[in-house]
Amino acid sequence: IVDKDNNNIDLNSKVILTNPAYLMKSIKSGKGKLIDFLREISLIVVDEFSFYDLEQAEILLELLKIINNEYSLISIAILTATLEKPNDLAKKLTEINGLETNIITGESYRSKNTIFIYKRK
Repeated sequence: IVDKDNNNIDLNSKVILTNPAYLMKSIKSGKGKLIDFLREISLIVVDEFSFYDLEQAEILLELLKIINNEYSLISIAILTATLEKPNDLAKKLTEINGLETNIITGESYRSKNTIFIYKRK
């Protein structure tokens, strides 16, 4: 997990967890262990993409473009349960890294909801 100063990154790690704010800070400064890790990265996973508004999503996509063009050629996985216009996002991802983008759809998982109501006598 990346802290605000990028000091606790083990460069031998297979997975690094961060958020867009720390990622942007590292890219803008060009310093820190996260930058070293970005030079070796092959896959970036963005979870809950629909959480971001349009402006935030565009900034995040621009960060992915910078990483792909200046640090390391990356594959990108966008995870989200709800996404309007997935074909538009797929086109943007292909423009970022030049790779074919596949959209995977399916039924959402729904666990059984059980409601208990207790009445006092």
